[in-house]
Amino acid sequence: MKKTSLLNNTAMWLGASISIAEIMSGAYIAGIGLKRGLAAIFIGHIIGGLLFYLCGRIGGESGRSSMDCAAFSFGTQGAGVFACINVLQLTAWTAIMLHVSAQALTTITSGLFPTWAWCLLIGLSVMAWVFAGGAEISRINLLASTLLLVLTFVMCQHVLQSGNGIAETVLHFNDLTFGSAIELSLALPLSWIPLVADYSSKAKQPHATNCLGTLTYTVGSIWMYSIGLMAALYCGHSDIIQLLVRTGIIRIPLLIVVLATMTTTFIEACSAGISAQTISKRYSVRFLALVVLILATIASIFVPLEQYDQFLFLIASVFSPMAAIMITDYFLLKKHQTEQILDLGSMLLWAVGFVLYWLLVSISGAVGSTVPLFLILGVIRFVTEKLRGVG
Repeated sequence: MKKTSLLNNTAMWLGASISIAEIMSGAYIAGIGLKRGLAAIFIGHIIGGLLFYLCGRIGGESGRSSMDCAAFSFGTQGAGVFACINVLQLTAWTAIMLHVSAQALTTITSGLFPTWAWCLLIGLSVMAWVFAGGAEISRINLLASTLLLVLTFVMCQHVLQSGNGIAETVLHFNDLTFGSAIELSLALPLSWIPLVADYSSKAKQPHATNCLGTLTYTVGSIWMYSIGLMAALYCGHSDIIQLLVRTGIIRIPLLIVVLATMTTTFIEACSAGISAQTISKRYSVRFLALVVLILATIASIFVPLEQYDQFLFLIASVFSPMAAIMITDYFLLKKHQTEQILDLGSMLLWAVGFVLYWLLVSISGAVGSTVPLFLILGVIRFVTEKLRGVG
């Protein structure tokens, strides 16, 4: 299998961070204000970036894809369960990004075509790209991301010049605690955990690629979250399209956002194909990625894509306990190979972690839910495995 270069991987993660998804997520944090919102974004990304790095390191050192790495802890059938969940979340992400990009194009063209037509067009464009093997993805990522970074500096200046408007805006957001804001901030880094090893495992320089990829994604995502936060405070609501229009990003900049989103959906579709191969190797990654794109395109047209913030919490509730068990097993218990078909103990502990996450969300502590969840599950896992004589 052809190894990927440091530049290609860095460009990919830069493109993944420069996305409407990050801006949308930052906008949802606006309810707690500017200073506390920026603090929550920073803290959440430090936590999420650390987990991103550790899961990428597992893939880089083992040379295995993310779901194959999950087999170290959960067995091959257990990894298959998480592969199914990952395919579903990536399909949902792709549908959301297609729909939001289509809304942006509808705004740009003043309703020249309906949103469903743009969903179909963007979906078909990404399908053609996947069919062609993702030709020139690194160069397109670099171009789109560089242009978007420049334009976000312009937008940021525009928003900051309206600082009084930010301070005096009467907000109409749902009530949000600081801990919940941290969870929303680290949800997107967590959403990449089930696929980061898909790319670090194929890198020519796994360690350097993982370090630089983590840094690139984390810094880029912090910046996009901050843009969404400040834009939402400036406008007084979290409608992503109106945020972009009212803060100076119109037409050409929105087209660049759409381009960056297309590169992100390419990554998501291909990773969904890799995860699906964990379940069955009968079909190629390219074919499975095309199937995911077809389903996502249909969903983007016909399925109401509401409750975005709850979707972020759901992602964290699924993949936080999974990552806690995997990281404890690999780095502390030195479990570096698949020992059985299905580890029922690991699956039970994950289920406990899933329930515990939502209990911690309801309590909404000062540092969110993920950190205490990791500590609790990590201690339980380490102690019980040592008692069994593992590690």
